Amino acid sequence: MGSKVQRIKDGQLLMCLGKMYIYPSQEMDFITFFTLSYPDAFVPKSSHPDINVALNKPAYQQNPFKQNDSTGDASNAVDGQKSDLTRNGGQCVVSAGKETATWWVNLTSIHSIHHITIYFMTDNRAWGTSFLGFSVYISNTTDRLGGILCFKDTNFTLDSIPDVFTTTCPLHGQYVIYYNERLTGVTYPDTYTPSAENNVCEVEVYGCPATGCFGFLPCPDANCQYCHKETGRCQECKLGYNGQQCELGHTTFDFDWHSGCMESKMAFSSA
Repeated sequence: MGSKVQRIKDGQLLMCLGKMYIYPSQEMDFITFFTLSYPDAFVPKSSHPDINVALNKPAYQQNPFKQNDSTGDASNAVDGQKSDLTRNGGQCVVSAGKETATWWVNLTSIHSIHHITIYFMTDNRAWGTSFLGFSVYISNTTDRLGGILCFKDTNFTLDSIPDVFTTTCPLHGQYVIYYNERLTGVTYPDTYTPSAENNVCEVEVYGCPATGCFGFLPCPDANCQYCHKETGRCQECKLGYNGQQCELGHTTFDFDWHSGCMESKMAFSSA
């Protein structure tokens, strides 16, 4: 079935420097304008749902409690199993207590991440002491210091740390890294364990299953490879495209250049 071109009848629109101006004087953010006024034009019917992009992806842990023991293997945290949060239930990561504890999942490509949920090993007891002070990083490599700190626990106590923890982390990255430490010579609160462990049962990473998305929505610019995690503004165009909205090379819009900005009647396709 062929597609037809419709034109927004509200008047000409001027897009410049990432803003949209509606004549004569109203100003709206690009995302806000289309979401509120033209949702069918902005959000394609194929927009992505809430997806755990870490499920069954490659995982690694530092200092496993027993080498080659599937009961506490790193992959247990991305197998989708979280009904048994005990140490010996075969659904959790089990590590030996050391100065540092590192676990990561490789999403196998750079993803637009929205939020992360961690199921801690509770064993129906106060296991929370080994988790206090934990951090979550997003990186394009296994090096956490080369990535971005998503969350660092500085406030949880034995009474307040949840069994299931969720943090919003709107970033792009390939590796989600769980990290904790109990370094020699550093003074920690009395409630902290003397060593760090990786004992998590499931780590779920929710976001877009492919590049070209922000949150759960496709990037507004069809030729955008990576867009801003919150605003949708393009940060890197797909190969062969360039321009502020990646419109140079191919576009479904009719553009006229005027004073360094793009002027358009915003033609868009609909089924």
